Amino acid sequence: MTDDKIRDLRRLIKRFGISFKFLDLSSWPVSHRHTFEDIRRIRNQKFDDYCTESTDGVTSSEYPWRSQTKRRAEWLAKRTIDVTKQSRNESGWRFALENDILRRFSVEVAWLV
Repeated sequence: MTDDKIRDLRRLIKRFGISFKFLDLSSWPVSHRHTFEDIRRIRNQKFDDYCTESTDGVTSSEYPWRSQTKRRAEWLAKRTIDVTKQSRNESGWRFALENDILRRFSVEVAWLV
């Protein structure tokens, strides 16, 4: 990150009164501690290091979309760049991307009983 960007970000932080509060793990509600720990663990995960292989013992047949996740994210990023470069306003490019982003919600899911 360049010095100019850092200065701009600091100006925005000051302008909008953004502050960061770091909570002690012991102050987290016991019922949510596991969730917060998971979030803390993945916050530094890099896209290039993302692995679609199962490491938690879950097979790909149980979650068939896992093998496509990284490839789909790369495609969606490229699609976003293409759409935003077109002469559209924000609602135009949002409308153009909405179906691509929400595509998985249009797939019918059948649960085994």
